[in-house]
Parts: sequence; structure tokens; C-alpha cells
Amino acid sequence: MSKPEAGGRPLRRDAERNRQLIIASAKAAFAERGLQVTLDDVAARAGLGVGTVYRKFPNRAALVGALFEDRVAEVEALVDRSAGSDGPPWDALAELITGLAVLHAEDRGLREVLLADERAGDQFATTLRRLRPRLRLVLDRARADGSLRADLGVDDLPVLMAMIGTAADRSGSGWRRYLDLIMDGLRTGGERR
Repeated sequence: MSKPEAGGRPLRRDAERNRQLIIASAKAAFAERGLQVTLDDVAARAGLGVGTVYRKFPNRAALVGALFEDRVAEVEALVDRSAGSDGPPWDALAELITGLAVLHAEDRGLREVLLADERAGDQFATTLRRLRPRLRLVLDRARADGSLRADLGVDDLPVLMAMIGTAADRSGSGWRRYLDLIMDGLRTGGERR
């Protein structure tokens, strides 16, 4: 079944195909180049006229919202899985940080949306605020069992992800080595004396 248009009617088959083509093209473009991508860029990549893109998405913010809604849901699921883990707290934290790192390294647009919450719009800023207590829970558990250094806070996580993103931009798949170094530094005993 086709997604309804703004007026509530289902999209024609060709209109739905164009919408999906726009989303796929935008996803690839934003993952590669980040939020600097324009609707003209998306149209060119999709092989469509820019008017077709504007009929589906009246502005870039609408396209970003549609595109990253599913990706942000992936982030929420990852945080929920880690917060609800019954396993060792360090393992839950490592799964969380590794999962976030993969998302940040592979999708520049998602990284920019998540790291720039004040510019990302209400939808994403609200999501990020909702995630804070669950992120804090994962950190608190790892600190309480003695596996996480005492000085890591929730506000440090976006900085760590920005570091991973920068490493991915500069070294391709070499970012995983830097993630290992970061994880080693987060374990108890890694604090500077």
C-alpha cells in the first residue's frame, strides 16, 4: 500500500516510486556528504527534476525529517537494548558505544543530525533529550560495577562520536582502531593520575 499524500490520498504507483527513489538517493547523498546536500543534489542523483523532489518534500528540513526518522529510531533501539541489558554493565556500554560509532562512521548525515541537536529541529532535539536518562543509566551501571572510569558523563558521548566521525572521514575503515583506543581509555584504570 502506498503512503498517503498530505491530503490523505494514497500516492499513485509512479509517485510512490519517485518518493522511494528520492529517499534512497537522499540517504546515499547525506551518508556521503552530510547535511550540506541540497534538494537539487538529490534530484540529480535520483535522475528526477527538482520540481518532483519539491512536490514530495517542500524543503530540505522535510526531507531530512523523513530520511532520518528511521535512523534515529535505530539509535533509540540501540540505547534501549543497552539500558535494558541484564548482562555485564561493561558489555552493555561497549555494545552501545560500538553501535553508535558504527552509525556515526557510516552515515555522515546522521552524525550531523545527532551531534547538532540545536540545529536539527525539534523532532531530533526532543529525541536526544529523551535518550539522556537511558544513556545515563548505562553509564551509571558500568561505573557502579567498577568497570567504567568515574569521570565519563553523558555529555562526553557526543564528543566521542564526533572523534569517531572525524577518524572515519580521515582514515576510512581505520576508525575501528581508534574506537578500540577509546574503549581502552574508558575502562577503569584509564584515568590520568
